[in-house]
Amino acid sequence: MGFTAIWITPVTKQLPQNTGDGMSYHGYWQQDMYGYNVNPNHGTSDDLLALSEALHERGMYLMVDVVANHMGYAGAGNTVDYSVFTPFSSSSYFHPYCLISNYNNQSDVENCWLGDTTVSLPDLDTLQSSVQTLLNNWIGDLVSVYSIDGLRVDTVKHIQKSFWPGFNAAAGIYAVGEVFDGDPAYTCDYQKYIDGILNYPIYTSDYSQAKNVISFIFFSDGIPIVYSGQEQHYSGANDPENREAIWLSGYSTTAELYQYIAITNDIRKAAVAADPSYLTTKNVPFYQDNHTLAMKKGSDSSPVITILSNAGSSGPSYTLSLSGSGYSSGAKLIELYTCTFITVDSSGKIAVSMACGLPRVLIFASSMSNNGLCGVSIPSATATTTTQTIATTTTTTGARCIQATALPVLFKEVVTTSYGQEIYISGSIRPLGTWDTSKAIALSASSYTSFNPLWEATIILPVGTTFQYKFLKKTIRSSTVMWESDPNRSYTVPTGCSGTTATVTASWK
Repeated sequence: MGFTAIWITPVTKQLPQNTGDGMSYHGYWQQDMYGYNVNPNHGTSDDLLALSEALHERGMYLMVDVVANHMGYAGAGNTVDYSVFTPFSSSSYFHPYCLISNYNNQSDVENCWLGDTTVSLPDLDTLQSSVQTLLNNWIGDLVSVYSIDGLRVDTVKHIQKSFWPGFNAAAGIYAVGEVFDGDPAYTCDYQKYIDGILNYPIYTSDYSQAKNVISFIFFSDGIPIVYSGQEQHYSGANDPENREAIWLSGYSTTAELYQYIAITNDIRKAAVAADPSYLTTKNVPFYQDNHTLAMKKGSDSSPVITILSNAGSSGPSYTLSLSGSGYSSGAKLIELYTCTFITVDSSGKIAVSMACGLPRVLIFASSMSNNGLCGVSIPSATATTTTQTIATTTTTTGARCIQATALPVLFKEVVTTSYGQEIYISGSIRPLGTWDTSKAIALSASSYTSFNPLWEATIILPVGTTFQYKFLKKTIRSSTVMWESDPNRSYTVPTGCSGTTATVTASWK
């Protein structure tokens, strides 16, 4: 999906018991924080070192979740055996036992315990200098030993604010804290004490609204974070349903939100590359109505414009007229989800086509000339810029129409192959690898016969997307690649109701 950092669960050794609240696979019930006693369910310290090295070799970053607020014990708070904790092996390191009863009382939040009577979470007394020293030494060692690049810090609001500057400094790297509260007035103040704070938008079962949430996270201020499972549109719930294993549901790299996040990641990278001021300027909303929010980020004269909608997938098609964007009359923009060009009119307004409640991202077209998005720039060694409309497209619809935001497109290619040859499809858009043969999509020969040499693949693509593509043969043993003849094929993903499918049939040329 194009990410440059991986955030993993806490690595400290956890309570070993299977409790009435489940196992401690999530990493928030730690018992041993020191030494090389990492959670054996996740591997060894050597495995963690290998992960860190492998990420850095790829130019990626390692972000680790850490807990400074509490330990974990299988039992009620009045039965805790403190000797099982390392290095906090005495009750003197902890606040006296009391479960949090009032989350509107900050003293209660900071001094009483999380957890329940099945698994208690003994609350460290971080006002003590000895506790602060142990925690600061621990985090410094953890970062140093495993070459960690960033931290996500759990339960930040449950520790007094004055603790965090010293902890952050001891870590010596970027730290983002969890302040689990929906009130910005409450959460924002913590940014004075730690590098950053996570935000907590509400997710939805409507795919269009989910895409708007994703686009907001990526194109507003800060570092976008995607939680494992969001790309599969997991609904989440209370523990443990909000931490389900992604491999149990048939992990799909063609899932609608997986593809959408990958495309969105590419768009943000292109925006950062095109404008040196993009990351340092604040996101500014400049238009809103009951269903729409438009915001801009980057240079004043050529910002990235993001348009969000709350209309949902059944939202109407209409043209939104935007003024105050900063673009001058005659400027040519490109909308990067639909790959359509828009020219700013003589009065400085931008006419943006909206449909199905989907977000839009606009950027100065000339700044996109060398990144391969939307086919604006296509390598010519194996592909040309000429287009050809091909084959027939068929759709099937149901009785009740909810507009789809993406459609499964079945590509059928009739081509005779020899043993060891495979057929792939590559094209000008991210889901087809942007002409990179190593990222091309393999077709299946499951229906291939000598009478009907059919190769096929179903790929989920955003509606309205226009792109160029070709089929290619790969000979596995020799690693040779043979492209179809020019010109490129061209296709536009049709609109349709949810449940609609599209089929493209072609023969090798």
